Amino acid sequence: MAHGLHIIQKMLSRPFSGAILKNGTPMLKGQTKRKKIGELLVEAGYITPAQLEEALAIQNKKRARICNILIDMGYLTENSFLEFLSKTSDTATIELAGCEIEKSALDLVPQDLAVKLEIIPIGRIGNLLTVAMVCPLDEVGRKELEERTKLKVRPVLCSRSAVMKSVERYYGENAYTKRTRDLQEELSDLEAPLKLNRVAHLVAEIEELPTLPDILNVISAIVADPESSASDLAKVIASDSSLSAKILKLANSAAFGLSRKVSTIQHAVVLLGFKETQELALSATVFDYLANRSEFDFRTYWNHAFMCATLSRLISLSLNSAEVEGAFAAGLLHDVGKLVLAMCMRGKQQKVVDLCSEGKITRLEAEEQVMGLTHAEAGHLLAEHWLLPNSITNTIRYHHFPEGDHETRPLSTVVFLANALSHIETANLDAQGAPLEGYADALKAVGLSEAALRNALAVYSSVASDIKLF
Repeated sequence: MAHGLHIIQKMLSRPFSGAILKNGTPMLKGQTKRKKIGELLVEAGYITPAQLEEALAIQNKKRARICNILIDMGYLTENSFLEFLSKTSDTATIELAGCEIEKSALDLVPQDLAVKLEIIPIGRIGNLLTVAMVCPLDEVGRKELEERTKLKVRPVLCSRSAVMKSVERYYGENAYTKRTRDLQEELSDLEAPLKLNRVAHLVAEIEELPTLPDILNVISAIVADPESSASDLAKVIASDSSLSAKILKLANSAAFGLSRKVSTIQHAVVLLGFKETQELALSATVFDYLANRSEFDFRTYWNHAFMCATLSRLISLSLNSAEVEGAFAAGLLHDVGKLVLAMCMRGKQQKVVDLCSEGKITRLEAEEQVMGLTHAEAGHLLAEHWLLPNSITNTIRYHHFPEGDHETRPLSTVVFLANALSHIETANLDAQGAPLEGYADALKAVGLSEAALRNALAVYSSVASDIKLF
């Protein structure tokens, strides 16, 4: 061990300044105020600001090292933390498994201090004490150790598990296990505040998303102006070639069932009407904005959204009511909250999927448990941020529980029915015995007969094979 210690001391013979490397460049001592480790982790891209805030909230309740809290919360792995430290510190590393620590070194540091600072003394040469340390950037801990030992401390980097295993090995008591269990109990006790904290950060992230393009405001103004014409609306939409192409593709889809091809925007406005064209523009713009902003399974998501939108429109035609206008756009955007959660709560989607696959809880319950709120609530927040029409905003929020919508319940009910039924295989929907149990209250709420719903389902089944991602 003595030979190994001398090698370490030689490696550390240059003056240790605790200098931080930022983008590979040393920060000179005294040049700037040293940043806290959490801030450095955010800057280096290992965690997000929201994750740091959650960890700091726990740290205010429980005195623990921020890196350990982040690891226990699953936001940071031990390996990634070691990688971070190796890049941001000029400290040497050591593998404790290959070291035999002498009792004289261990006697210099009491067990409680070793556990608290997450260190293990390696050896002493003169007035210099070398210690394996989980976080060599912990200046406060290093100074405390120097005060207690009256020695100059020189840290070497080592993993948390390796340090604590050595603490157990040489000090005898299972201190590491007890410390970890205590922290996990604290995390469990803080579940409700943490959930609120996650929600608060999600809301903040949504509020930071850019607004939708100004062209939508212009389109809305034209639609609201009683003196405007189809030509006025067509000119504005035609000025955006990408938006025009998407609207024409939607207008010519099986969802609208037009007898002839729509070749121009003005033709689309005439056939579909002002409001329908406006909402197609809105849907296409939202789709375009979100398409490249997530690793989400976009194709599966939008295929379902398009099927729900098509069935929503067919059901609304059966009702022939102004209360359910815009059913296609509402159906297309009903699950937009899933994309919001995928963007803002990265890394948690798989846990939701795993919980659902176990069959014990619903997706909404899994989202509530894992992320603090459901995709319906997240989508509602985004819709409000983007100032979408109340009819769409409410439908997004209540598409699983339309009875909660006291303002636009008919539309929410239509999308609720379409969402539920579009998950059923079309071969089963085509039969007169298609399962409609459990929908009596929804049908009654909008005044829709079971026969009318079955007719809509029959039309939907006939065009379902032509419904494709746009």
